[in-house]
Amino acid sequence: MARLVERYVARHHGVALSEMMAPGRATARAKWARHTTMYLERVVLQLTCEEIAARFGHHRTSVTHACRKVEERRDEAAFDARLQALEARVGRYLEASR
Repeated sequence: MARLVERYVARHHGVALSEMMAPGRATARAKWARHTTMYLERVVLQLTCEEIAARFGHHRTSVTHACRKVEERRDEAAFDARLQALEARVGRYLEASR
């Protein structure tokens, strides 16, 4: 299921999956796609930070940092609405893939 989320979010953000999943530095767009994916895997799939970190080749603290960055932006109404819509689409996408 995590792979489906990763593909979907990469496509949604218009970045290559390989760029988003790369363990090193990335473009701002790929980094934000990575943060969003980590957040969704934590919240929607309820994976642990360690599980997510292993998928991305990062340390668990990178996952907590990414999730915190996404949570901080949820105070912005427009961003929160976009994220809620993305969460719903990911949920539907996962349901359709079962």
